[in-house]
Amino acid sequence: MAVPGAGACWAFIDDRLALFTYGFYPEPLRWRVNLSFVLLILAIIPVLYEKMPGRKYGLWYSAIFPFITGWLLVGGEVNGFGFEPVDT
Repeated sequence: MAVPGAGACWAFIDDRLALFTYGFYPEPLRWRVNLSFVLLILAIIPVLYEKMPGRKYGLWYSAIFPFITGWLLVGGEVNGFGFEPVDT
């Protein structure tokens, strides 16, 4: 049975949506989090659709996705190409 007034406080959620999405990630670097979400969607597609063309390559991408995203979010340099490290 539903209790009146026991639902979510949507004004609070709307006000804190950026905090829920990004945490305390620095604002100028939030594009990395957004890109990670896009890469996540691309990594999920080959897992969900068996008859996708090039699925084998998509599954390989899905396997290395966590490492790519970790490097993207934390920062660091690989073979001279890298990102500014993010302080935690």
